[in-house]
Amino acid sequence: MVCAGKGDAEIVFTPTAAGSNTAAGSKKPVPCDGAVVFQRFAAKDSLELDVEGKPGATGMVAWRINEV
Repeated sequence: MVCAGKGDAEIVFTPTAAGSNTAAGSKKPVPCDGAVVFQRFAAKDSLELDVEGKPGATGMVAWRINEV
């Protein structure tokens, strides 16, 4: 994922256990500075990924999923 703009965002995993192998549990912080964020995770069942912007954040995000 890459976020271009200003401020910060978070990748959010639902159910929360899906992202349990990330450093922050179910949320992964992402700076909106144009740098690519790579996160590897595994899930046994279906899961939902979302992006939540922190207050004052503006910009856009792009995803690349390597393998399903």
